[in-house]
This record gives sequence, structure tokens and C-alpha cells, in this order.
Amino acid sequence: MLTFLLIVAAGLLYLLVYELLRNKLHLSNEYSRKTFHAVHGVLVGMAPFFISYRWIIAFELLLFIEMLLVRRYRLLRWLYQVGRVSWGDFFTVAGVVIVALMHPNKWIFLAAMLHLGLADAAAALVGKRYGKSTSYKVFGQTKSLAGSLAFYAVSIAIMIGIVHFGQLQPAFWPIILLLPPLVTLGENVSIFGSDNMVIPILVVLLLAAS
Repeated sequence: MLTFLLIVAAGLLYLLVYELLRNKLHLSNEYSRKTFHAVHGVLVGMAPFFISYRWIIAFELLLFIEMLLVRRYRLLRWLYQVGRVSWGDFFTVAGVVIVALMHPNKWIFLAAMLHLGLADAAAALVGKRYGKSTSYKVFGQTKSLAGSLAFYAVSIAIMIGIVHFGQLQPAFWPIILLLPPLVTLGENVSIFGSDNMVIPILVVLLLAAS
């Protein structure tokens, strides 16, 4: 319980400090949102090493309520004003809760959350900065080759780290070749922010089947 409360307090403190820094440094909404997205993914990914999945689910449900209040009262607008139709913040909560309900191996859960936080953020930021010349439409949503390559590269790095540090069975090594392109494809065809739910679920399903 204490660990859970500390995580909640740390999350609120992070939002407060980041809001102050964002205003002072004049950071864009997209950069701010993806930074928060990445930090959330890393922290939630490490959580099963300290608390149970039920507390992670409780934390995400609290985050869901917070998001409803933030949108209702137009607070922290950088969290949801992205210049396009997106429900990524709610899909993120749904993705984390569904994966937590699956009770995967802690290292597999971490892999899913790192894909959600780091690979997805890399795709968005690299795509926005370098992807204009390689952009294309998927179901009316703008994607880019640069962004997809960034996601793919980060996915490979995540899998190498997870298999190595997690001391997973040798059977997991082939998945380093198979998972990144499949998850990158999943990220590409997901629209309106649904990749935040599709990515972690797909990672867990692929690793659980290995």
C-alpha cells in the first residue's frame, strides 16, 4: 500500500514539476505529451517488480479518472491537444489494464510497457521532425517511414535488453527478429491513438506464445 501511494504521489509531483518546466522552456504540446508518455511507460513497466498487478490496475483507473477531469475542466491541455483526433490517453490506460489482467511474466510486462512508452514516443517525435518527406496515410491518419523506422530500431533495442537482462529462455532470441516488424506493423495500422492499446497487447501475446 505504501509503495502504491508513493507511486501516485510521484506521478502527481512529476506532472506539477513538468508543467512548470514546460511553461518556462516553451516546450511544444507534442514533445510534452510524448515525454510524459515515455516516463509513464517506464515507471509502470517497472512497477511489477515492486507491487502487484492489482495495484497497477488501481493506479491506472485513478489515472483514467484524472484524465476525465483534465478534459472536463480543460487542465494540462498539452496532454490531449495534439492537433488531430486522438483518444490515445484513454487507450493507454486500457492497454495497461488489459495487459495487467493477463498477469504476464514481469519482464514481458516491462517489454510491453517500454514499447508503449519509448518505441511509440520515438516514432512520433522522429516522424514529426524528419518524416514529412516520407509521410503517407493509413485510414486517413498521417504516418511516416522515418517514424516507423525509429519504432522498429527502438523495438529491437528493447528486445535485446529484455532477453539479456531478464535471463529469458534461449527460445526467446528468435522473437527479436519476429516481434519488431510485427509490432511496427501494428503501430502503423492503428488509428486515433489506438496503438497505445494495440502495441502492449500485441507484445505480450507474441512473447507469451514464444
